[in-house]
Amino acid sequence: MSGISDLAKASEENSKQQAQHTETHVKAEFQKLNAAISTELNSSVKGINSAIQDVTKQHQQHLKTVYQPVRKWLWIDLSFIALICAGLIGVIYWYLNQQLDQIQVNEQRLAVLNSKTGKGIVIEAGKGKNQGQYFILLPKSASDIQTYPYKKQTVVNYSVK
Repeated sequence: MSGISDLAKASEENSKQQAQHTETHVKAEFQKLNAAISTELNSSVKGINSAIQDVTKQHQQHLKTVYQPVRKWLWIDLSFIALICAGLIGVIYWYLNQQLDQIQVNEQRLAVLNSKTGKGIVIEAGKGKNQGQYFILLPKSASDIQTYPYKKQTVVNYSVK
């Protein structure tokens, strides 16, 4: 039995050595595989990064070629719009000055007409102790001044000489 026992021990020892050899060999192969995968991944990353940079450069160059004329025309258009706006502002300013001059002329004419016709009644608000009261100032040429009530208001009637 000792022969079988020795044979079993030898077989067990041989199995252990083979298992250890297989484990060592498998570990070494996995390390080689991991190193090869890492190398390939790094290479792929570099290739992808390079391709992205190339596409980005091409895209930027394309944008420059497309947008440069657009920017040029945009400046021309904005300048043209600014000139139109400046022209419109000038025309509006001129028109308003003409209207203001016409209003001033009309006011002078009205003052002359009122002085000749006896119109030109002025209503002034009282100040100080007369605050809250209103006064009607009649022209100098007013005569025959009469007052009378009409619908809860006072009517002033006068003649002009």
